[in-house]
Amino acid sequence: MIAVLCWTYVAICRRVVRGIAIPSILLMATIGLSVRTLIGLLSGSTFAYFVQPIATTVVLAVVFAGSVLIGRPVIARFASDFCELAPEITDRPRVVRLFRGLTWLWAGVHIVTSAATLWMLISLPTATYVALKTIACLSITVTAIVLTVSFSIRTARDENLVFAHAD
Repeated sequence: MIAVLCWTYVAICRRVVRGIAIPSILLMATIGLSVRTLIGLLSGSTFAYFVQPIATTVVLAVVFAGSVLIGRPVIARFASDFCELAPEITDRPRVVRLFRGLTWLWAGVHIVTSAATLWMLISLPTATYVALKTIACLSITVTAIVLTVSFSIRTARDENLVFAHAD
């Protein structure tokens, strides 16, 4: 755990020293790994092994929500990490609203996932928990992905940002 955490911090420091932008996905992974490593080092119990992902998911939900509250939705950063978008596009009110809405959506996804995981952990036998956790969390995530893509396509069409048509 420590080796992986150190690697992510080195990756960030290397980018800072070189003046290279730090991808949002690297920042989110580093936050998640930091929470998991801290819990793992401080606890040492088997229960903590199951609590690590819950704590990480809650922290990520706070990061998503906090980014909207400070006016810098994380989804906007993710979008620019994967596709360079001109300011005349990202500053459009509907696009700003899309990024804000999707960031709230993913904050909610993380909260619902962590709540469902915690509920299953404390109310189900371990074997049942292990079997259902992946299915439940994957279902929540796939639903959010479908909503994200649908809202994005609708906004792109409404803003005339979709230029290629499949024939």
